[in-house]
Amino acid sequence: MRRYVTGLAVLLLVMALGACGGRDLSTPAARMVGHWRADVALVDLRVDAYLGAPGEDGLGTLTITSDEQDMSGSGTYRVLSEDAEGESLTALFTIGGEGQEVTVGVPRDGKTIKVRLPASGAIAEAVGPQVSLTLDYVDGETAP
Repeated sequence: MRRYVTGLAVLLLVMALGACGGRDLSTPAARMVGHWRADVALVDLRVDAYLGAPGEDGLGTLTITSDEQDMSGSGTYRVLSEDAEGESLTALFTIGGEGQEVTVGVPRDGKTIKVRLPASGAIAEAVGPQVSLTLDYVDGETAP
């Protein structure tokens, strides 16, 4: 019986310590922090996005790397609105001085994010008014 109680205590301790080191999945903005990757087979492109947690000023860091030079860059983002108990948010992403308001779907499990970008011109005519990109969570890194 004593061995059973000791084993149970060790198991509970391991579970408690494991829970302490996990990601914050409490809100869409918290779930968005980390390293994300999209492989776009249609155009043979890999994109990595690193999102840092917003600071006191509300700005989070953003770094995008890609195997295409003109698809890489760094900047900031600011969450404009979110349903704290939901699965989406709207943020202003700014890279190279140019800002774009983007809607991001962030499921509660934190395994993927879906970015909906407004399309324009020929792209909008070909695929519709919005283009979606799904990124998979890689790890908690916030910079390359």
